[in-house]
Amino acid sequence: MKSDVIDLLEFPRRLLQDSVQIDDCPHAGNFAPADHTCRVCETRAECEWLHHNDACAGLALKPIDAAIDALVVAMLYVDARVTHAGHRRHGCKCEACAWLRKARAAHESGFI
Repeated sequence: MKSDVIDLLEFPRRLLQDSVQIDDCPHAGNFAPADHTCRVCETRAECEWLHHNDACAGLALKPIDAAIDALVVAMLYVDARVTHAGHRRHGCKCEACAWLRKARAAHESGFI
């Protein structure tokens, strides 16, 4: 079950990584909680989520609740992006809308 959630997190992880501007980042997009620069950065939320949920974060070792919480945040993020882009989530065939439907269905069904 946890591995299914972790698999679902792959798409939002790529989406978030693409949204983080690393050109001016002193940490090359790697969140550093003790650094003031990270605390005031406009992409702090994205970097912080990635810091806790990227492939190297040991998500498989964390409790299932942590993975589900990460998925819920990811669904909110993807939902905001597709809404802002004006997608019609139910009929849109783009990768983001398809992922959102799949993630919601898994979450709502109690599958995860």
